[in-house]
Amino acid sequence: MDWSEHAWRLLAAAILAFGVLLVPWWLAIRRNSRRIRTLEDIQFGLRRDEHRYRVAFEASPTAQFLVDANGRIVLANPQASHVFGYGGPDLLGMPIKALIPGCLSDPTYLGRDTFVDERLVHGTAPVQELLGHRKDGGQVSVAVGLRSITTSEGAFIMASVVDITRRVALEHETAEQRDELAHLARVGMLGELSGSMAHELNQPLAAILSNAQAAQRFLDHSPANLDEVRASLEDIVADDKRAGDVIRQVRALLKKQAADYRPLEINELVLEVLRIVRSDLVNRHATTSTELAADLPLVLGDRIQLQQVFINLLLNAADAMISCSEPRELTIRSSVTEHGWVEVCVIDSGCGIPPKNLLRIFEPFVTTKREGVGLGLSVCRSIIAAHEGRLWAENNPQRGATVHVALPPLADIAY
Repeated sequence: MDWSEHAWRLLAAAILAFGVLLVPWWLAIRRNSRRIRTLEDIQFGLRRDEHRYRVAFEASPTAQFLVDANGRIVLANPQASHVFGYGGPDLLGMPIKALIPGCLSDPTYLGRDTFVDERLVHGTAPVQELLGHRKDGGQVSVAVGLRSITTSEGAFIMASVVDITRRVALEHETAEQRDELAHLARVGMLGELSGSMAHELNQPLAAILSNAQAAQRFLDHSPANLDEVRASLEDIVADDKRAGDVIRQVRALLKKQAADYRPLEINELVLEVLRIVRSDLVNRHATTSTELAADLPLVLGDRIQLQQVFINLLLNAADAMISCSEPRELTIRSSVTEHGWVEVCVIDSGCGIPPKNLLRIFEPFVTTKREGVGLGLSVCRSIIAAHEGRLWAENNPQRGATVHVALPPLADIAY
């Protein structure tokens, strides 16, 4: 074998060896290149998503805060600055409870200063309506929703804050107008009750006069009968209290005031109303009976406004029976519904409600009375709606109609 052939063989072997080494190296480079491209794609996607989220965060029409586990603001969007009047940099590092006291307090955990740990476990918190503080010292009504977020930097709370100041103001204005209308309706209703009130007042006044005259006669005896005088004076005191109760009831119905919601026993309220309208029902030749369930749950309500509702319903029921044949029977029934609500039914034996009016009788200016203006039942509906209850009517299978008032129990009311 000559030298040239040997050289070619060596060169071929070298090329082969180089190829054997080069191919894995080339394949490794390709794999790494693909990985690099994949990482670059991932990083690009992350940057793109981050940009999108940042744009969405900044452009959100609601105030947005990112809060760390210590309750301090680490990120805030422009709307947050607009709502609270602070510059963006001023908000960073500020405790969010300085803006919205109570937004990180959990009422189910006895008002703990912070419940961030709980939110990190449960993920979200119910929307709360709270009062926020602006930089200029003003206050703003806000609805706050919280959600936990976990990132590579740790766990955070995202707080979404909606300015509801205008809505709250409109609700207050609506409540004031409703109270004003209810008061005007009560004043008009008292004109209808004047005969009943006069009768209720005349009874104790007549008794006071009679007992005073009797006491004078007992004093004229020789010797004076002091035991009888004492008994007459005790009767005078009792009758004076009765007269005072009537005057207080009239004054309460006439008084213009904001609604005062307190726990009430509905059966007690019904009996109070029956005492007020007793004479008017008698004058309308209506016989009244009660079927009041025992141990009803308390309801949260304004005593005067609910009295107004039941007085209106009882008088309407009595009026509905005037043009109908006897017996004119009026039944007031209380019970607990299957959902635990307290229900009061006013059941009459009149001619019923015309089907065309059955769904409209609670609308304003709808009336079946010749001299009515159609506001009484409309006001009743607005009062019951303000108590988060329901008011509806239906015709009875035999004769007459039933008006239902359903109120949630005190235990179901969210304070």
